[in-house]
Amino acid sequence: MKNASSKGGANKALAIPLRITSTYLIVGGLWIFLSDRVLGLIVTNPRVITQIATIKGWFFVAATGLMLYALIVRGVSQIRHSEEQTRRTEMKYRELVENANSIIMRRDPTGRITFFNEFAQSFFGYQEDEILGRNVVGTIVPEVDGSGRNLKTMIEDIGKHPERYANNENENIRRNDERVWIAWTNKPIRDERGQITEILCVGNDITKRKQAEESLRRFELLVAYSRDIILFVRPDDGRILEANEAAVKAYGHSRDQLLTMTVHQLRSPETLESIPGQLVEANLHGILLETAHRRSDGSIFPVEISSRGENIGGIRILISVIRDITERKRAEEALRISEERFRKLFEESPIGIAFLGKQREITLTNQRYRDFLGYTEAEIIEKGPKGLLHPDDWERSMALSTKLRSGEIPLFHMEQRYIRKDGAVVWADTQIIVLRDENGELLHTIGWVQDITDRKRVEEEVRENERKYRVLFEAANDGIFLQDARGCFVDCNERGATMYGLPKEDILGRSPAELSPERQPDGRLSSEVAKERTLAVLDGKPQSFEWKHLRADGAASDVEITLNRVEMGDTYLVQAIVRDITDRKRTESALRESQARFLAAVESLPFEFWMMNSEGYYVMQNSACRKRFGGIVGKCPKDVSPDKDTLRIWEENNRRAFAGEFVEGEAKSLSAGAERRYRTILAPVRDGDEIRGILGVNIDITQQKLAEEERGRLAERLQRAEKMEALGTLAGGVAHDLNNVLGVVVGYSELLLHEVKDESSPINAYSKGILKGGERAAAIVQDLLTLARRGVPSRKVLNLNDIVVECQDSPEFAKVYSYHPDIKVKIELEADLLNISGSAVHLG
Repeated sequence: MKNASSKGGANKALAIPLRITSTYLIVGGLWIFLSDRVLGLIVTNPRVITQIATIKGWFFVAATGLMLYALIVRGVSQIRHSEEQTRRTEMKYRELVENANSIIMRRDPTGRITFFNEFAQSFFGYQEDEILGRNVVGTIVPEVDGSGRNLKTMIEDIGKHPERYANNENENIRRNDERVWIAWTNKPIRDERGQITEILCVGNDITKRKQAEESLRRFELLVAYSRDIILFVRPDDGRILEANEAAVKAYGHSRDQLLTMTVHQLRSPETLESIPGQLVEANLHGILLETAHRRSDGSIFPVEISSRGENIGGIRILISVIRDITERKRAEEALRISEERFRKLFEESPIGIAFLGKQREITLTNQRYRDFLGYTEAEIIEKGPKGLLHPDDWERSMALSTKLRSGEIPLFHMEQRYIRKDGAVVWADTQIIVLRDENGELLHTIGWVQDITDRKRVEEEVRENERKYRVLFEAANDGIFLQDARGCFVDCNERGATMYGLPKEDILGRSPAELSPERQPDGRLSSEVAKERTLAVLDGKPQSFEWKHLRADGAASDVEITLNRVEMGDTYLVQAIVRDITDRKRTESALRESQARFLAAVESLPFEFWMMNSEGYYVMQNSACRKRFGGIVGKCPKDVSPDKDTLRIWEENNRRAFAGEFVEGEAKSLSAGAERRYRTILAPVRDGDEIRGILGVNIDITQQKLAEEERGRLAERLQRAEKMEALGTLAGGVAHDLNNVLGVVVGYSELLLHEVKDESSPINAYSKGILKGGERAAAIVQDLLTLARRGVPSRKVLNLNDIVVECQDSPEFAKVYSYHPDIKVKIELEADLLNISGSAVHLG
């Protein structure tokens, strides 16, 4: 502005001399021309003319001087007046510039600052002497703005082509590194040659406007991409003024259609009456409610509405944020069902369950746990674990519990004793797991208690039976040997040692082949046969065969060997009786793998677990159940078992459980070709007085039953052996007495035949009959004596035809004819019938 004023003053200063010169030339020219013409007409005397010309010259000089003086004085006065006006204008301009609320700056084309008003100094934080002469880039303009635009290049381009940037907005920077936005008006200042000497820059702070625009842009993006429905609604009639893309997708209407509708058209019919009151409440105080909306296809879906009245552009509108809560409702329903299922599984589980707090205090128990101990829940909570456990098990239980809580072990598993309310000591298989929060802090522990009192009693009986069996083992008349997987003897009874004629210690550690001839009667090597038989037994195939072995004195003897496989801990032995711990191992494995939550624990139960709904369909099963039956969820019993008898038992048990009974029983089943036995427990699932389904567990008790059966067989064998010994003693005494009587009968029969030699005499025939009968009786007595002495009955080669013919001639046969003369007996004998081995007395 100052340069422009100076330029105007300079032009005025040049105009005054020009005017003076022009006036002088015009007036002088006219004076010379006119005066010479007039003088020539009036005066003819040259001398006079010369004098007049001289006077005329001085007059012209005087007039010209006066005129020049007047012109110069006037010009100087005008110049002074112009300069005064310019000075005043510049003062007003500077006052205006300095006091302006806008940034006013001049810079040269390279960007160097030549003027910076006070507002600019205050705004950017620089003093005039600090900023003048510095380039705008790096001081008030960053090289690159927040969006990545190169502002240094832009400043250089403004110096070359300012008309392109007459109005420009860009990011600037204050001295404290704060980024601000300025709207610049750029006007070039040119010299007489039209070259750009400076650029006048006027700027206004638009940071807040930019922030508002950015906020608006973010809001528009938020509204456009929000998954929630956003509606602007007129509060007086519910007319929709604006809707986002989520609303279009949710309702199935286009945006234009929505803007012609009211919220009444989006509501389900049963909620329309409440709309006016809700609009008023939202406008006055804001509202949060759940209701139902309707899509364009008529389908209804649940929503949650948050609405509040706001003034936008002087208009009162309701801003409503609407969220489709279909999934949340489904999740809430699923959670409700899950919690109800957990509660039913917890309360009606056939296994006792207890929750313990951080201080080991009992906080919650189920009915089975309370029934097991005979206490109410309040009594159990009051007594605590120490008051329920047997004193002898308390310290060991506490030590294991401490390791569990500290994280040293993942599972507490212990068989321990409890004291019931009635004072009875009961056994339980107890497992406890820890539930922790996301930081690993202990929340509480869950304990499962399964009553194993009956199992402990059976185990004690099994141990007693094993002791008795050991007595029988040592007292048996047969040799009993135990072999390991290599086929070497690890144990034998005294009878076995006697059979080899060796001390027991000389037999142990040796194989059967070492105590046998090199080859067996079939020509095979004894070592090969022994190995083959041992491997077959260990593979689960019992063996029975004949074997030739050598005594210590070198004598060979034939024996019959029966081999059976038995399980001892984690290895197999041949011909041994041990307790099967498969069920317990399976239980331990399943319980170690139980999860932190109850439903996962059900899945990991070591026995079969299933749940049936009131319609008779299976709705849940654990892995053990799937292993045996496959997937049964969604099926009914007839789809699972094709066996009619099994199905009949299942249906009867289910009927009783649905009738409210607690059903307990045993069942048999084939699994992998082997018979397994199960204890089946069914419990009704109640919802108040209504039975909604049943829970069932199948516990494998095969080994328990086998142990009981083995004990029964041992007792039966012992009883039978005692009976046979008593019978043999009795038979021996009777046989001796009968022999004395039969000796007289046979002797007198022979004497009578000796006296009566006439074959045709009836006495001769009767005597022969008596003799044959006596001989047969004597043979029977001999058999009794054989039985009493544990001998072997005598056998002979016999022909059945001869025996039949002799039977026809026997007194017994004749007696039958005499009693029944009307009976005719027809005998047809095969001529080439083969002989047999046996006793003629017994066959006759």
